[in-house]
Parts: sequence; C-alpha cells; structure tokens
Amino acid sequence: MLFWIKSVHTAVFVLMSCSVMYVLYCGITGSTGMVTWVAVALVVLEVIIYTINKCRCPLTQLAERYGAENGTVSSMFLPKLLVPHALRVFTVMGIIGLLLLAF
Repeated sequence: MLFWIKSVHTAVFVLMSCSVMYVLYCGITGSTGMVTWVAVALVVLEVIIYTINKCRCPLTQLAERYGAENGTVSSMFLPKLLVPHALRVFTVMGIIGLLLLAF
C-alpha cells in the first residue's frame, strides 16, 4: 500500500510543480489561456488543501500511517535534497506567478 501512496504522492507533486512553474511562466510572458486557468485553479486548490490540513499534505499523513518514517522525504519517490526546500521554492514561485497574472 505504501508503494501506491508514494506513487500517487510523487505524481501529484510533479503535477503541482508543473502547474506552479506554468503559472510563473504565464505571469512572466503575459500569455493566458485555458491551460493557464486550470493551472491557477490547481494552485489555489493546493493552497486550500494545505490550509485546511495545517500546512501538511494529506498524502504525507496517509503515508506515515502506512509506515513511512518521515513524510516529507519517505512519502515520495524524490531525491532527499529536493524535498525539504520544495515547499518554500514553489510557494515563492507561485506567489510571484499569481501576482504577475493579477497585474
């Protein structure tokens, strides 16, 4: 079961990372379209989910329940060096992208 949770968690992380980077790209270039607004919706949805769960991904909690040692690293198939900084980096990128799109 833990393998599947890690797989889904990694796929969601990649999807959300791509969404944030695309929002930033659109903000910088000023290009918008249907995909832009889908990416924005995904980013906003992630913010809502994180807020409701006290800044913890619900998949991390699920992975820990099924035996992951530390949810931030062991709940995904990603390099250990990337995960601790990902939230801060993508938060800044997302905020900048959303602000650029808004103005």
